[in-house]
Amino acid sequence: LVANLRDGHLSAVTCLRWTPRGDFFLTAGRDAVINVWSVEEDIIPSLPPTKKNKKENKTKLSSLGTVRTIYKRIVTKPIYEQIEGVEIMELDPHSSSSLSSSIVVATAGSKGQVRLWKATRGETTLLNDFECILAQSEHDMFGEQRGGYTYLLRDSTTSGSDLVAVDAEHNLTYLSANNNLAVNKIFIGHNDEILDMRLILLLLDNKDSPTQQHHRIAVATNSAQV
Repeated sequence: LVANLRDGHLSAVTCLRWTPRGDFFLTAGRDAVINVWSVEEDIIPSLPPTKKNKKENKTKLSSLGTVRTIYKRIVTKPIYEQIEGVEIMELDPHSSSSLSSSIVVATAGSKGQVRLWKATRGETTLLNDFECILAQSEHDMFGEQRGGYTYLLRDSTTSGSDLVAVDAEHNLTYLSANNNLAVNKIFIGHNDEILDMRLILLLLDNKDSPTQQHHRIAVATNSAQV
């Protein structure tokens, strides 16, 4: 155990995601908020050596001291639903500087609606502003009365970083992040409760189309099988 992040959430934490730079991370849970944490390093000066252990402390004196990692909660954003899935979307590397200084966060939870949030980022601070920029339409959303969404996965193999949302009936819904979160396809009829998912990228060579990219979804459930 390297840290215990206290006073961050009032209920179960369901997801944690790091920003691309790795200097901040987001936590979310069933208390309906997203917390943003900064990661900083602090140096504890080494103690001066004594006559008895002068030789043993010689190396410590030559260094600056012990490095300590500090985790600090800097933003709490109310989302007003129990959050079961959070993903940080990849931005276009060729985008303008105003867009590259922000991140886009996707959320899914008890309301059964996937939403995208944009957070403005500065040099030393994150999320100066946190606003909803897109929400799944009422026609496409799963809805709160049917049990909402239970998991969210970013499909990084697609050019637009599509999303895969799992609902309370264990269906897998593909959503297009570049097309107003429209539904691309739905996989129906999973018998077990889906607890976790990961994408497996496959490179297949054939005579007609060399080096095609395909992917599979590995699903972990409450059964003994994957």
